[in-house]
Amino acid sequence: MGTLNNASFPMTGIRLFVLFLVCLSGVSTGAFASQINWRSSIAATNLTSDGTTLMNGSFEFQLGSFTNGFLPTAENVSEWDGHWQALDTTAYNQTTRFFSSSVLLTTNASPFALGTSGYIWGRNKIQGADNEWILMRSVRWRWPVANNGVAFPVEWEVDESTIAILGEANGANFQMKSARVETGNSNAADDWLAAHFTAAQLADPSVSGWDADPDKDGSHNLLEFTTGGDPLKIDSEISATTWSQTNPATKGFTLKLPVTPAARDLVAVKMQFSTTLKVWLPLPAQETPGENSVSFSVTPGNASLYYRLAVAFK
Repeated sequence: MGTLNNASFPMTGIRLFVLFLVCLSGVSTGAFASQINWRSSIAATNLTSDGTTLMNGSFEFQLGSFTNGFLPTAENVSEWDGHWQALDTTAYNQTTRFFSSSVLLTTNASPFALGTSGYIWGRNKIQGADNEWILMRSVRWRWPVANNGVAFPVEWEVDESTIAILGEANGANFQMKSARVETGNSNAADDWLAAHFTAAQLADPSVSGWDADPDKDGSHNLLEFTTGGDPLKIDSEISATTWSQTNPATKGFTLKLPVTPAARDLVAVKMQFSTTLKVWLPLPAQETPGENSVSFSVTPGNASLYYRLAVAFK
């Protein structure tokens, strides 16, 4: 019996060793999942810059990063929008006092390169020049491998945030506290919002947020503001863009987009082109003094090109 028992110990050890390796492998691969679950804590105290007012339903949060190596600071907030690329957006729940969302990372192309920093940006988007913002990151928030098919998601939670570029995170009596910023969006933008939306709509960023498209006509509110459209009515201001051929030999043409006087000094209008729908390059804008429009000259030649229009506050 003693010999039989002694012979059985090595086999048991091998089985335990194999089982340990399987479990260890399962834990380690979870860090490379392409699904990211990101959230704040439920029922947390989240404040605006005055230190007493709670964040409300006008706040939205985005998960993303900055392009071209741009480093956000409290001194260059006016440049953030021009460099920001969001991967996911979610609304803040005023009742349960938190936000939560999940997203699949489908590419490690810039600015989501493997191992580089991700950010969570929260902002009140209906206050014009007096926006409330918070921008956070953590040493743990690094972009994982995209599309690797691993079942274990990555968890990014605000209570892990160790760095607040703007605002504060994980204070003594709050989880988030936003900061008041001047972004250059003057009262002309505020006046436009007030003229087109009710108080209830202004409190709902899915209706009055600059990225929202409440009339579902394909033009978000910032584009409607820029071109003079009605955000609650399907209209044709964007279709007022004119096209004129400039050089038949090179198939050159010019696009002219209307820009309202109120938006002219506030909004940057950009046209980009691509041959692959992956890499987008800018087209130079041409503005004519005295005209409420911006033009773009295009010379495609024999290439098949795609074009897209982008507008953002300066």
